[in-house]
Amino acid sequence: MSRARDLANVAGGQTVANATPSGGLVLIEKKTVAQGSASTTAFDFTNCFSSSFDVYQVEFDITRNGDSGAKFLFASFSNADTRLTNDVFGQSFFAQVGVNTNGQVYYQGGDGVHQLMGGFVDTGSGNFRGTAKILNPNSTSLPNQIIGSGVMSQFPTSTDGDSFFHEDFLSSDEQGDLSGTTTDVLFGIITGNGNGSNILFSATQVAVFGSVSIFGVKGL
Repeated sequence: MSRARDLANVAGGQTVANATPSGGLVLIEKKTVAQGSASTTAFDFTNCFSSSFDVYQVEFDITRNGDSGAKFLFASFSNADTRLTNDVFGQSFFAQVGVNTNGQVYYQGGDGVHQLMGGFVDTGSGNFRGTAKILNPNSTSLPNQIIGSGVMSQFPTSTDGDSFFHEDFLSSDEQGDLSGTTTDVLFGIITGNGNGSNILFSATQVAVFGSVSIFGVKGL
C-alpha cells in the first residue's frame, strides 16, 4: 500500500521524510480569533499574495458576534493596504437542508465588495464555513475571482436541520476594471443584499470571530 501524500507531492529522488514540496498546498497564514476578540477586521490578511502562487485556497469558519443586520459573507482586496474599488459582479446558489427551498442570490457593486454567501436572520450568531479558491491576484490582465462552496448556519432560529443551507458562489471583478496586482484580502460579514443592488464597503459590518487559513497552491 503506497503512502498517502495529501498535501504535497515530492521532488524526484527524495523520500517523504526529507522531501522539499514540489506541489500541493502550502500554508501561508492562519488567523484564529476568539469570540472575546471579535472585530470587523479580525480576518484582514496583508502580503498574503505573491508571485510564488497563482491560485490560493481559503478554509474559513467565520461567525457573527451576536445580533446584526449584517448577514452576508464578503471579501475585499487591497494592493499594499490601498483597497481596490473595482466593479464587482457575483452570484450564489443556495439549498436549505430538510425542506424544498432553494434559490439564487445575485449582486453587483462599484466599490470592490465581493459578496460570497448569505444571508441569515438578524438575531443570533450566524456562521459561514467552507472552502474558496482565489484566482488571478497576481495578474494585471485577468480579474480577481473567488469561487467556492460552504454551509450557512443561522442560529438560534431552530435546533433542526432546516437552519442550515448549502451554498455555491462565484464573484469576479469586471474584466474591464482592473487596478493592478493584489497583495491583501479581508474577509468579513456585511449588510449586503441579494437583488442586484449596488453594495458599498461603507455598509454596516459586524464583528466576527473564528478561523481562516490561506494556502498557496503549487503544481498547477
